[in-house]
Amino acid sequence: MFHAILSRGYGFGVSDHRFLQEWLYAWPHGRKQVWFERENDSFRFGDHLKGESKVAQSVTRPNGLFLSAAVQNRHEQLEPIFRWFRNIRCHNVPGSLGVEPTQSDMFVEYDENERPSRLRRFRELLTAADVGIVDFKVQSDVPDHRSEPWQRGARPRVFMQHKSSTPDAWLPLERESHGTQQLFRLAPLIIATLDAGAVLVVDELEASFHPLLALQIVQTFNDPKRNARKAQLVFSTHDTNLLGTMLGDPSLSRNQVWLTEKDQEGASVLYPLSDYKPRKEENLERGYLQGRYGGIPFRRGLVRLRSRRASRGTSRATLR
Repeated sequence: MFHAILSRGYGFGVSDHRFLQEWLYAWPHGRKQVWFERENDSFRFGDHLKGESKVAQSVTRPNGLFLSAAVQNRHEQLEPIFRWFRNIRCHNVPGSLGVEPTQSDMFVEYDENERPSRLRRFRELLTAADVGIVDFKVQSDVPDHRSEPWQRGARPRVFMQHKSSTPDAWLPLERESHGTQQLFRLAPLIIATLDAGAVLVVDELEASFHPLLALQIVQTFNDPKRNARKAQLVFSTHDTNLLGTMLGDPSLSRNQVWLTEKDQEGASVLYPLSDYKPRKEENLERGYLQGRYGGIPFRRGLVRLRSRRASRGTSRATLR
């Protein structure tokens, strides 16, 4: 059975064929409330869950979630929770719950009133990243200059303008470096997530990015002024600079860091750094690289393999 705990209060257990468990808890005043619990086809609804829960139960399939069925039947109390999950944005996460837009979708989804502001902030972010880009434009494959590309129904393409003595030199996004393409796809998601107070999930935040840029993104989400709506950034990374003080004050607090380690069966185990109770003045990057908290490759096997290769090389040299 596979368990997915998608938030502090909601989760489910599922087999290859059906949902075995599902639960939803709330803590509105610091005290736990049970809204509903599910064991196979058996449901228990708490007193704090209002609405037509029994009707939603009757149409919940064994291989479907009660939360989804309830919202499809206009369960008003559960709709904001469902919408919160629908608003999760993802980047570099294959098969994810959230939707990762393509380059042609990035500007279509913006509201008409919000688009100018977001495009301006997007340009500012590209400039701050110092990748040599001074502007960008979106053009349609269909030559029609009477309206914006997203208003014509044609598939738009993105062109970038770099610092150059030739002002009319524009380069298609698909010909840019992988890092620039990653930044261009991630930047609109960052802006939209901050505006909505939503959740952004990124696999390998540092991929193709300079360490300072990854640090800047993390600091943006940790800044209460730039993140007034308390948006969340959930990311995986191999960049230990985010743990240390080489680039200034640590960008992550101890309770924001979780580590993964393979067990004896090869499954990944997730655990918080706070389990190790590191001291306040302790350098987390150094401690991690020294293996104090686990979550690093088993280096002894690599040393043994290197020794075997060295000995084989010596033997061949002797035989010659």
